[in-house]
Amino acid sequence: VTFGKEILLNIRKEIPSTIPTVGTNLATITISKKKSIIIRELGGTMSPIWPSYYKSEKNIMFMIDINDRTQTSSAACLLLSMLADDEMESKNILILLNKKDVNNAMSRREIDAIFRLSDIISNAKQQITVYDCNLVTGDGIMDIVSWLSQSNPD
Repeated sequence: VTFGKEILLNIRKEIPSTIPTVGTNLATITISKKKSIIIRELGGTMSPIWPSYYKSEKNIMFMIDINDRTQTSSAACLLLSMLADDEMESKNILILLNKKDVNNAMSRREIDAIFRLSDIISNAKQQITVYDCNLVTGDGIMDIVSWLSQSNPD
């Protein structure tokens, strides 16, 4: 499951979409000749129903648009709420800090101050990984593909 940009559904396509997800999307990502992964994307506006999907998923990607300063406190609240849910205890979590190289993007220092990522990671019951990325330019996509592959060994 990913909570964020529709771009992850097009991870192997050359022209990415930058339209925010409204609702849900489902897609298969080909990782290698022998491995593909189904990704269900739930847009941020769907956050009230996110918990109904937790049980059926083993890995969660949480996308944060670090260029959208008006939504960061909301994203921090959603992230903490998600991590606190009992159904999330055994999940692998990938937090993606998207749009890192956009001119107005928050610095890692600002992100750490708002999200307190080091505190979250050290106190969480889940295994949490954090990557910087820019999915429009493709920066960080190989890290995401690697995480997906390692987190889905089947």
